[in-house]
Amino acid sequence: PAVDGITDSRHGEAVSFEYVAQADPGTLLVIDRGAAIADGTQAASATLDTPLVRGTKAAQAGRVIYLSPAELYIATGGVTSLTRTLDEIAAALGAM
Repeated sequence: PAVDGITDSRHGEAVSFEYVAQADPGTLLVIDRGAAIADGTQAASATLDTPLVRGTKAAQAGRVIYLSPAELYIATGGVTSLTRTLDEIAAALGAM
């Protein structure tokens, strides 16, 4: 796990902005579920636009990576979607 003490879960674990700030990640990989399913909720970029997240190493270094939600929510589980996601991460990290 990225942080000691976090529980493995197929659907992730709910965390607060304070938790993210305390973990202070060097890179954040973000999947905007609302954009994938068009549920009309606030965009992930707006949700994460808080002083706590902006203060993390990731945000300070411009290492907040927004992944294609379609690959991870709509076409999930296939080799092609996984390969596209890994390519997307590699390209984003390589550009930094």
